[in-house]
Amino acid sequence: MTVSVYNDKNELVEIVLDKELARKIALEKALDVSRFCIINGVATRYSDRYSEGDVAIPDGVTSIGANAFSDCHLTSIFISKTVRSIASNAFSNCTKLESVDFEQGSVLRTIDEKAFYGCTSLSRIELPFSLKNIGVDAFCGCSELSHVDFPFDVTNVYGGAFSAFVDKGKTIHSVGLSTVKFPESLTKLGRSAFKGSQYLKEVCFEKGCKLEVIEKETFAPISTVRGSLSEIEKIEITSGLRYITIPAAVKIIEEKAFYDCKDLGVVEFEEGSQLTTIGKEAFFRCWLIKELKLPPSVETISEDAFTHWEPNQTIHITRTLYKKYKDFWKNLKVRVEFYRPTKG
Repeated sequence: MTVSVYNDKNELVEIVLDKELARKIALEKALDVSRFCIINGVATRYSDRYSEGDVAIPDGVTSIGANAFSDCHLTSIFISKTVRSIASNAFSNCTKLESVDFEQGSVLRTIDEKAFYGCTSLSRIELPFSLKNIGVDAFCGCSELSHVDFPFDVTNVYGGAFSAFVDKGKTIHSVGLSTVKFPESLTKLGRSAFKGSQYLKEVCFEKGCKLEVIEKETFAPISTVRGSLSEIEKIEITSGLRYITIPAAVKIIEEKAFYDCKDLGVVEFEEGSQLTTIGKEAFFRCWLIKELKLPPSVETISEDAFTHWEPNQTIHITRTLYKKYKDFWKNLKVRVEFYRPTKG
């Protein structure tokens, strides 16, 4: 990577560094106070907002403050291992930012709300192993971000973390991820986490994943309107999700969780599923699911859960569930088949 450095003559020069050398450079010279303000370990302001280039956060900084780099023109950032948190909007709308590197041994635990919101050029970020929390809308609209490895200890991915967003020109920017794999440690996948994720094809969870709720509109479409009063155009981006295996610990699939997932063809439930509740319009217009076998643990189904399913689709259920919602099943267009739960 390249770091902008002030030399002894106060001239700005560039030095090429690898990760191991980066922290060994006298970073006090790389980040003088006129460009960078650090108060009690918090990087609060970056003044050179319109200069393109690379920036390094020095050792000793424990937090990157709210809005510290928002709307800056920087192209890459190197974050020292002492940083424990990245606050809300820290790098929001840095549309030229392409890469983020963390020093080996990073203790980062939290990427907060909208930290990288609208970073439409961000194509590479290697999340450190220490990371626990990814905040609301943290990577919303990062359309060039095609790959993310989630650390083993990530616990919370909050609402809209990887959702699409609509810019001022009414253009929709979908996050570029095609496949995601969540670790066993995950306990929260927030509302609208992947809303409008048109490039997302597959979602995997490690066996034994602790996630208990797939929240409202997690994979739902996003829409906007543009044009004049005389000619209004509605634009909608639906999820590209094709395959998902739902962890055994999931008890609730909330309202519109898979709403209008027209490409979704396979939904499987991990062995030992504890699913009890399927919310309103949870699988609305999921036309490509040919067969869906609901776990025997299911107790409550909203009457709109499978709206706009077709006669060529089959839902496998227990006789107990059929008897409980007899009128519901009769009114559905789908084919219903019974199976006997296995014991133990």
